[in-house]
Amino acid sequence: MYSMQGNKNTSLNYINIPLIFQYMYDNGFRLQAGPQLGFLVKAESEIANNQVDVKDQFESIDLALGVGMSYVNPATNFGMDLRYNHGLSNISKIDGTSVYNRGFQVGVFYLFNHN
Repeated sequence: MYSMQGNKNTSLNYINIPLIFQYMYDNGFRLQAGPQLGFLVKAESEIANNQVDVKDQFESIDLALGVGMSYVNPATNFGMDLRYNHGLSNISKIDGTSVYNRGFQVGVFYLFNHN
């Protein structure tokens, strides 16, 4: 029998700086890849309906690798991004615990000087 005796939700807020390289195809599609550096701004856990600051339990810098694709409509210069970020560094400061950030990003953009 499996019984879960409690749970905890943790919210981590970062300022991320990506360095993304793109390969552009003639049909509007682009492949993307590159590193991303994240700076931890806020870390809170919800425990028994209370928000608790847990920033001291996490590393202040996170290194990740992003891969993705985008499409630009040549007629309108509007485009969409889809990117997956895979954390490379263990962000937990607790001994014996490994925590890695993983996540998807979706974006919409407009190119001003598209040739």
